Amino acid sequence: MLRLYTRIFVILLFCVVTSVASAALTDGLISAWTFEGDNVNDLMGNANGKLVGGAGYSDGIHGRALDVNGVDAYAEIPHHPSMDAMENAFTHSVRAFIRAFGDHGGIMFKGEKVGWGPHFHIRLITSSATGLSYGSNNIKGAVNEEAEPDAKSPEGWLNVDESYELGTWIHMAQVANGQTLQAFLNGAPANVTWGFYHRTGTEPVTLTAPYAVFPDSPIYLGTSRGHGGDVDNYKFIDGMIDDVALFDRALSADEIAELANTNLASLTSVEAKSKLVTTWARLKNQ
Repeated sequence: MLRLYTRIFVILLFCVVTSVASAALTDGLISAWTFEGDNVNDLMGNANGKLVGGAGYSDGIHGRALDVNGVDAYAEIPHHPSMDAMENAFTHSVRAFIRAFGDHGGIMFKGEKVGWGPHFHIRLITSSATGLSYGSNNIKGAVNEEAEPDAKSPEGWLNVDESYELGTWIHMAQVANGQTLQAFLNGAPANVTWGFYHRTGTEPVTLTAPYAVFPDSPIYLGTSRGHGGDVDNYKFIDGMIDDVALFDRALSADEIAELANTNLASLTSVEAKSKLVTTWARLKNQ
């Protein structure tokens, strides 16, 4: 009996420690989509999405994943008021498996147009068969934290060439802390080869808040829109998407590295409670 109680105590202690660590990482988590149960439901209960066209589900890197065909398939997630907090700071995170390249193919996109001006809040897309592009924008006229009516916001994109291979899983994230924007690939700062302000390298690029969140635009997974300035021009990817997350804070580099190597579903309190209940029930029956 003593051994049983000792085992129970150790497991409970592990769950508490794991829960505290997960709580730290999920602080500021607005929404998360893992596609378990074959749906586009938000694990935080804020913004449930829907499939469009030939979109479906397949086995992904962690359980199920969104599967899109590169022709007409994507998921659409409505804007939720909780996303407005990303005006001050944000982290966008997503995993993708690209089967075939699509020009300006949207992995994760939110905005009116994929380019041709400061028209997007989330721009995580394929730029070539081996290149990716990140990006976001601040509210027009916001420069150096001051509203200057005649100022122009940059078209805030960052290209990362020679950064992935077709048929492999990647993790993309971009982080804005109110002062800068930084791209991450597979848990490490991405090596930007070309971007706004002609910046290159792994250092953050100046992009000050307030950021434009485009509340009238949904989040698209599997497509971008507005290519060539035509809002009805959608650009698709052929592949899978998984572990999509939005935060209203800037995660640290260490947190991004942890997130890139973590099953997103395991970070939710629902998953932790389910694991604890299952373990407790099994021990009681021993």
